[in-house]
Amino acid sequence: MKISTLRLFYFGNEQQKSDVYYYVVLPLLSKYLSPCSYYVKRDWNGGPNYKVIFREQPFNSQLFYNEFLSKVNSEYHVTANNLLANIASYEKLGSVIGSIERADTKTVDSQYHLKMTNERFDFAQVKKLYNSRGHFELQLHSLMSLQAFVNQRGREIYAMPDTSKYVLFMQLMLQLLKYSHLEDKYSMMVYLSNSEGILAIAEQYGKRDSMLEKFKLIYNKLPLNVVRTPELSVSETISQWDQLFADINDKIKNFIQTNELYTEGYYSQGEQHEHLQKNVAEINSDFHNQVLMNNLTAITGHKLHQQFRFLVNIEYQVMHMLGITFKEKAFLCYGISRFIMDETGSDWREILSERRIVNEIKDKK
Repeated sequence: MKISTLRLFYFGNEQQKSDVYYYVVLPLLSKYLSPCSYYVKRDWNGGPNYKVIFREQPFNSQLFYNEFLSKVNSEYHVTANNLLANIASYEKLGSVIGSIERADTKTVDSQYHLKMTNERFDFAQVKKLYNSRGHFELQLHSLMSLQAFVNQRGREIYAMPDTSKYVLFMQLMLQLLKYSHLEDKYSMMVYLSNSEGILAIAEQYGKRDSMLEKFKLIYNKLPLNVVRTPELSVSETISQWDQLFADINDKIKNFIQTNELYTEGYYSQGEQHEHLQKNVAEINSDFHNQVLMNNLTAITGHKLHQQFRFLVNIEYQVMHMLGITFKEKAFLCYGISRFIMDETGSDWREILSERRIVNEIKDKK
């Protein structure tokens, strides 16, 4: 499968970037590209841009770009002063995100604002992130199928009040936990690990306490009574999400059972485990220090874990495609973890201890 990439650079403020994404970029792409043949990543490298990854096909990119420029210049213009302020604000986060995503950070150049670039797909970067070409293509197909969900539901979700939107995403995140084949209180640890990792990074900048306090304030305002019993207004959205991920999970399961997961030259199992161990050690949170006491190799080497890891990585990407920011994802991971711990009357120390005992029993069998 031949893949092409283009980037549309737009250096507006956060609301402008979201408005352009939902009201300009997505409708135009639906007009010019075939359904389920592309997905859009709101990228950060080199400056805020909409990165479109698509199967090669007849595509008048110049006409698409002309329509993009016309619409943005007439409705989402950025003044010169605002442009410089937006770039200064953005550059503060670039290197941090680059470190997290294991990507080289490119300098933000104001001249790239409103530019379109066509690029060769970076397969060198693919080999740093994926275990095989098949793994990469599986994720590519999954995100392309989920782009249709983003196109259909994205604007509706974007228009929701924050409290309704956050509860919806907690409901969506709950749907995936069943694919771990563990109780929710065990499987939600993948989410807790994410939020604890972000809080540990915040601590390096002296902001953990303020971030955690904000998370608690937001959580306490949510209508948590509907997390397990969705209202009729969102039931169709949840049902569609559930069906899409059921199909994706089946494809992942089939792939893992019938293919060699790790191939030479790609991100190996040894590198993956070493990177996980290194990340956990460097995070230096109470949670991750306790995780290190578990047998990580026994957990990460299991096919069910690999299957669930693939699925959650796809979920995180589509959440971003639906406009969830880096900090919002950290909050949602905190929120769904806390909800399940409150629901079960447990804390993560108890859960880690229980899971360690379960693993030891399995190892003896």
